[in-house]
Amino acid sequence: MERLCRQLDAQLQNKVIDRLPVLHLTTQYRMHPKICLFPSNYVYNRALKTDMFLKSLQRLNVTLTRAKYSLFILGHLKTLMC
Repeated sequence: MERLCRQLDAQLQNKVIDRLPVLHLTTQYRMHPKICLFPSNYVYNRALKTDMFLKSLQRLNVTLTRAKYSLFILGHLKTLMC
């Protein structure tokens, strides 16, 4: 990582690139929406949002991180999206 940062800094100084190629995550699909609030507020300047489908699953109290629910989610995806 340090080598990458030095290389990008050198490219900026030599005007090979005009800005750093920084991408920011805007939608997350893994965290509970309440847990997502911390990185959204303090790292992403309130720009990180939770996917709407994940929010609907959270309202059903389905925990995506537990393997025993993954078959239920895949098997009933059409039902959950209604």
